Amino acid sequence: MKHRLKNALRLLATSGPVSRLFRPLMAGRSTIFMLHRFRDRELGVEGHDPGMLDEALTAIRREGFRTVSAEEILLTAREEGDPSGLVAFTVDDGYADFHHVGAPVFAHHGCPVTVFLATEFLDDGAWLWPDRVRFMMMHTPVDSVELEAVGETRALEWKSRGSRGAAFQNLTWLLSGMTPDRRTTALEELEDRLRVEVPGEPLPEFQPMSWDEVREDGKRGVTFGPHSVTHPNMALLDRHELEWEISRSWERIQAETDAGTPVFCFPFGRAEDCPEGAGRAMVEAGLSGAVTAVPGHVTAEISRLSPFRLPRFAWPDDLGDVRQILHGLERAKSLVRAWVPKDFSSPGSS
Repeated sequence: MKHRLKNALRLLATSGPVSRLFRPLMAGRSTIFMLHRFRDRELGVEGHDPGMLDEALTAIRREGFRTVSAEEILLTAREEGDPSGLVAFTVDDGYADFHHVGAPVFAHHGCPVTVFLATEFLDDGAWLWPDRVRFMMMHTPVDSVELEAVGETRALEWKSRGSRGAAFQNLTWLLSGMTPDRRTTALEELEDRLRVEVPGEPLPEFQPMSWDEVREDGKRGVTFGPHSVTHPNMALLDRHELEWEISRSWERIQAETDAGTPVFCFPFGRAEDCPEGAGRAMVEAGLSGAVTAVPGHVTAEISRLSPFRLPRFAWPDDLGDVRQILHGLERAKSLVRAWVPKDFSSPGSS
């Protein structure tokens, strides 16, 4: 009941006359959405619901927003145009379920979408290392593990499906803070401690797109940007490694398809995962911008002054949440949070 009431109030606030009260908050702002996997029942992939995506794309157009590419948002700012109401869609990593499930939905609506490819994933058809962790957590017979990270031993425990998912997230973030060599060793140790043998090649649910599928989707209007070669934490790389991950991934895309777009996507994408030196390396590689996973709307000022640190919103599972982001409710909430003192307490509270 509470959930239905919340959705009803949100729908009221993002439609008709009420939404116009919030629209001024979105003046000069555009939105980039970040997606990953797409639900594929046959392969057992749990991801974005294609039906909800289809409904959302219909609503976005009907409600006056214009779908463009991430690169066009950058170009609009550089040409001093108005970015208000622009919406871009991006998809990270390059899994096969995008080709089979996601791409047809975007094509049906004539909606631009950029897929960021971790190029070694496609070249070698090997596991993305976070998927190795996911496979281990799905099949381990144990319910706890210790892992040495950042100079200390961290203990993780899971007793339920929900806590197992949280443990997977914690393991992934711990491993993302390791250098590639240390992470390789840690993954091998995890297999022993979790008593799981990971297959040499990824199972169908973890497989990447093929380059032939990339070219096929390019003909549908999909564009492809670099997402590094090996999906490392860029902040842990030295200058030469950083330059190689950026330039090599872009070179591979240009060699395989004419649908490349000069926009990079940081692996992991937290603020601390996006080193300052990356921007210089991207300019040298011929790239014009980069996206992060830091939530926020894109303004003309951000596009001009920080083109290699563009914010993105994670794609919600609920159409009401999509509207909340696009119509200004999310911005209104952030303004209220910024205005209310952190130590604010209501009368009578302790």
